[in-house]
Amino acid sequence: MLRLAPSSISFQLNGDSVTMVFNIADQGSKPVFGGGAVAHAGAYTALYASQNDAYAGNAIAGTSTGFTTNKYTFTNLKPNTTYWVSLYAYNGKNSPTVITSFTTGSF
Repeated sequence: MLRLAPSSISFQLNGDSVTMVFNIADQGSKPVFGGGAVAHAGAYTALYASQNDAYAGNAIAGTSTGFTTNKYTFTNLKPNTTYWVSLYAYNGKNSPTVITSFTTGSF
């Protein structure tokens, strides 16, 4: 059973890209990463142009993705822009979704 949301989310800015790093606690007998016990297990994220878009599920085209590590890099971002991110994990059950934001610098 997976019930804890991803935590300790940080963003590492590097020009027009941002790497999101986070922790997720495995719960129950099915790991989120590396276990192979559950089809489609891993983390899922999407990028949004506003907080309202994030809560409505209106992601920026091409940014919704799944991955199998505790970090993900968004690329081709605009300077001096606030982006909103949704993040959840899956191991047969969804974790709660976390919605947070970051702002790019000038580059």
